Amino acid sequence: MRYLRVLLIAVLVLTLMATAACNKKPTTDKEGEQSTTGSSQDAVLDKTNGDEDVPELPESIRDLYSFKEVEILLEGMPERIVLYPYGEIAPQEGMARYVIYIEDAYRVEQQDNLLRATFPFDNVPVPVFLEITQVKDIPAEEMVATIMANTDYRSYIITGFSTEDFPYTVFWSQEGDDYDSKVTNVLVRDNDQGGSFLITMQFFSEAEEGHGARLWNSIRSLEMF
Repeated sequence: MRYLRVLLIAVLVLTLMATAACNKKPTTDKEGEQSTTGSSQDAVLDKTNGDEDVPELPESIRDLYSFKEVEILLEGMPERIVLYPYGEIAPQEGMARYVIYIEDAYRVEQQDNLLRATFPFDNVPVPVFLEITQVKDIPAEEMVATIMANTDYRSYIITGFSTEDFPYTVFWSQEGDDYDSKVTNVLVRDNDQGGSFLITMQFFSEAEEGHGARLWNSIRSLEMF
């Protein structure tokens, strides 16, 4: 009888221990999870600490602007073309941030205040290009006067004055009357930073409605921001 009582007590103790083991939470895993979560939150806080009001700066113009598709007249016929953004997002002091859209038919290179878009093939009689630079501390009006006084531009004539819709003064020159005669346009506009944009566009006479139309379209797309 005494052995039976001891056996019953032992069974009862084992049952209680098993029940307690089933109800016990896995503290090691839980603590590990909480520790990981805490580290992640600390990392987030460290990452943003003191920078809550500082926006992330874009690395390139394409972080701000996307490509666009437009329809223009090329040699008298409507044609849809795809344009890609280029420009300046971190200019020197006294120069403007700007974006300009250029067709992928042109190779674009940028360096130290110079953007140059060129037609990359040599099957043209005259190099075709568009160049954009900015001149510090010389506003457009003064730049126009400088060009007019420069003997290097004595063959140029003014074909357009700055307006609200097209804020450029345009100088134009053509060397000859043949199909392959070089045509050059020099455009000047204020950069709203006390200086000016100086833009040069070159193509040949027969390309007026081809390359000319494409490059004029790009110039019209230039915007400061």
